[in-house]
Amino acid sequence: MAYKKSEETRKKILEISRTLFAEKGFYGTELKEIAKAAGMAHTGVYYYFKRKEDIASELYTLKTDEILSMVDSFREREGVTPLYLCILHYVLMMEELAFNPVTADCFFDMVNYRTYDRKELARVRESYYVTLEQLFQSCQVQMSENEMNIYILTSDAYAKALLSALKSGVIEYTATEAVDHFFRHLLLPDLGISYDTYQACRKQVLADLVKEGVPLTRFQE
Repeated sequence: MAYKKSEETRKKILEISRTLFAEKGFYGTELKEIAKAAGMAHTGVYYYFKRKEDIASELYTLKTDEILSMVDSFREREGVTPLYLCILHYVLMMEELAFNPVTADCFFDMVNYRTYDRKELARVRESYYVTLEQLFQSCQVQMSENEMNIYILTSDAYAKALLSALKSGVIEYTATEAVDHFFRHLLLPDLGISYDTYQACRKQVLADLVKEGVPLTRFQE
């Protein structure tokens, strides 16, 4: 019973944090606000999370898992290709992580693959970048472990710089144009995929997400 109660409290802290982060952002929310909303002393929160960053990281992981589950749910559909899944994954990460106020600060400031060791990079390849690696394999582009790790690091830096500029208004792109830019300049040349093929696939991905009722607040077709 004690374990159940502790798990319920932990989930309560996460739900309250999700609400506050959505309203005020990670940096605008203080740990004592989370504790007060949870009906406990701020020191009590430390029993479950040592830092506010740990709460943000947990919410980020949960959202990432949701995205991966959605991508997996599309795998067996007729006509779904590795390119389709890679575009789907990127669109969902952009919509649900980069521009979600609950996870945005974690996405841009706390998740930094350049500081990961080999073990962490291997984990990332098996989850966060799994569709990218599968796309390379489907196009029969052979890459060593070292080459793929470098590709992940550079694509992560490229994507975050692009999305950060989009978010701040430094570049005047729609979300769709930003995705097009990323694929056109970073992926398609290495994979031998034409822009027309990519564009048709991207349009289908967005149309399918709309049919599924996924709110695409940043994408316009």
